Amino acid sequence: MEVDEISRLAEKLDAWFDGILPLLESNDAAAQSKALLEGVEIAKEFDRIKEEGIAVLNALLNRQDNADGRVASLVQGFAFGVQLLGALYELGDTDGGNKGAHLVRDVVKKLDAIEPGGVSLAALLDHPDDVVRVYAGQYLIDRMPERVVPVLRSIDEKNDGRHASMRAMTVLFPWDWDQKEKERGTRKK
Repeated sequence: MEVDEISRLAEKLDAWFDGILPLLESNDAAAQSKALLEGVEIAKEFDRIKEEGIAVLNALLNRQDNADGRVASLVQGFAFGVQLLGALYELGDTDGGNKGAHLVRDVVKKLDAIEPGGVSLAALLDHPDDVVRVYAGQYLIDRMPERVVPVLRSIDEKNDGRHASMRAMTVLFPWDWDQKEKERGTRKK
């Protein structure tokens, strides 16, 4: 199960959507029916990929291995999980994205139990995928703001409407507010 499968499916869905729009305005019932059946197949494939991804995360959370191997597999699982939830949110599957988010939180809890502070997630701040960097930054912003804030700002400044840039904004806004309150001495505990 690879996150690339979801990206390919998203491209397929975009192409299908672009193709069906003109058909809806036509009188070609056969072409419309064929396109709708293709849409149903895409939806089934999407559900299969989502369920496989969630199963992979559940299996990771239930696996027992040594602490060193466990940290590495949990960090990989974190990256996979946030890519999955990011893709699900991008495709409008809020329920699936929320399931993914809960599993990612569980991954972070397991990491914190082995290695308090989540420092192993810091390596993901250099990951090529924006959504991985954003979610790693979300968990690390209070622990290493000097490293995290510039990463989140660079993603937020893209302002491209993608999940990663919107998430960067939602992580930075309360953090910035808290920093301003600290400067003013009005921060509530």
